[in-house]
Amino acid sequence: MRSDFSGARQCLERAFDLLQGNDRLSVQSREALGLLIEAMIAEECSRRNAAKILPFPQRRQVSGDRP
Repeated sequence: MRSDFSGARQCLERAFDLLQGNDRLSVQSREALGLLIEAMIAEECSRRNAAKILPFPQRRQVSGDRP
């Protein structure tokens, strides 16, 4: 079973948004959540498959055609 890093990141971002207080616990929690969110983003980006580039047929130039 693969982890759903995108879903986990969304939950962490929601928790971050809910902790708006200036008390010590809220500030520390936001800092910790920020680190976790960054780790989730890094993992999401590293798991993306490289896009396959498809070659398009080249148009043949006939004498008198503009490039």
